[in-house]
Formats: sequence, C-alpha cells, structure tokens
Amino acid sequence: AFRNEKNMGSGVINKAIHEVAQCEYIAIHHSDDIWEPEKLEKQVAFLDAHPEIGAVFSQARIIDENGNDLQDPKNFYYKIFDQPNRNRFEWLNFFFYHGNALCHPSVLIRKKCYDDCGTYRLGFAQVPDLDMWVRLCQKYEIYVYPEKLVRYRVREKGQNVSSSTMNTKIRANYEFLHIYEEYKKVSSPEELKQIFPEESAYFKPEGYDIDFILAMAGLEKKGVQLKARKVFSLNLLFEIFGDPKKTQKIKELYNFTSKDF
Repeated sequence: AFRNEKNMGSGVINKAIHEVAQCEYIAIHHSDDIWEPEKLEKQVAFLDAHPEIGAVFSQARIIDENGNDLQDPKNFYYKIFDQPNRNRFEWLNFFFYHGNALCHPSVLIRKKCYDDCGTYRLGFAQVPDLDMWVRLCQKYEIYVYPEKLVRYRVREKGQNVSSSTMNTKIRANYEFLHIYEEYKKVSSPEELKQIFPEESAYFKPEGYDIDFILAMAGLEKKGVQLKARKVFSLNLLFEIFGDPKKTQKIKELYNFTSKDF
C-alpha cells in the first residue's frame, strides 16, 4: 500500500504510475467510490484472455452520499456509464460528439498503455481522464465489462469534481479545446474515415484535406460540448485560409471559399 499525504489530482496518479507501480496492470481507485469484491478478479482474467485489449472498464452502480442507490433519473450520472461496447474508432467518434462516458475508477489498464500513450496531463482540472481515453483509443481497443463492478458516489450539492456547475462547464469547455487538438494527430485517411464515416464524401478521387474534413465533422453534426467543438472547427478553417495554397486546394476540391467561412 502507498499513501499520499496530500491530494495532488492527476499528479498523484502519475506518481503512482512512474514511481510505485511495478506491475503489468494498473487500476485506479478514487477514495469516495467502492469496488465490488470480484472487480479485479474478473478484469484481470479478461485482460489475460484478451491481449489485444488495452484497458477494461465496467458499468457502474450509482450511489448517493450515504451509499444508497441514486434515485434521481434527471441526475447527469444516473445512466451515463451504461454504455455498449464500441471499437476504438466508434469510441473516438463518441468522445468527439458527446464527451466522456467511461467510469474512471472502473478501469484496469495495461501499464504499457501509459508508456505508449503518455500519462495524465497536469493542465486538466475537469476531464484529464477523457484526454487520456482519446489518446488511448488512438492506439488500443478497450472493453466495457457488462457488469456493475464499481459503485460510483455522487456527492451532495455538486461536490463531485465533474459535477455540472457553471465553473466546471467553463473549465470543461476550455479543456475540450485541447482534447479536440488530439484529433489532428489522426493523419491516416483510412482511420479518419472509420472515426467519421459520415464525412467519407469529402475524400474525393482527386484528393482530400484532413483539416477541412475534421472541421466539417465538428460543424455539421450536433452533440454536446457544442461551443468548444465549434471553436475548434472554426480555428481549423481559419488556419486553412491563412495559407494561400491550402485556400486554393479547398476551393478546387470542395468549392468552399473564405466567403463561405
């Protein structure tokens, strides 16, 4: 057992990954949540049997401050973690349009995933886990175990770090801008088609522009985190029209001009 005397947020997890963990798998446990007794047993068996999977999550039972089942169906957390399984491209699409729906304290992840994808970025206050999952799914498949192996506690009066308050919404929108930047690292047209199949028409026989396609993916479909995604997409177009060669290419391929922008 290793205990930090001070809560350091994502920094404490990174410290555990780099300085403490000497193992193949790493599980994250938050102090106010509860693991079911069989959680690790089932998840370790799953990763042992599926070497192609980078991390296994689970569904979660949502409890209130006193440990009772949450009764408010309007609460953000009420069914957010009841997710089907998706391949990594479908998850990247979901994250892009809807944000996070994976229960962080349910994860069991291979240590090598942190080595390959990096650990938690310290500038994030609201969505460091989502930033991690986006980077993870660019390289690894994940799996959601179809049982509620974690009890996730919803604190009273919006005390959860991720609770839906005005301050958290402001921070989250800013942080989402940085998460969307990770999608610019998808340089393979084949992978981009799998993440955004609805944008396949922009891949033309005579050529394509990945930044323009990503911008259109952010502007043409509705979803949550709309403000941050729109700003990200408009920034991509702004950069395109700052480059005369790209401007001409976009006009020729898509008949889209700075006036349309």
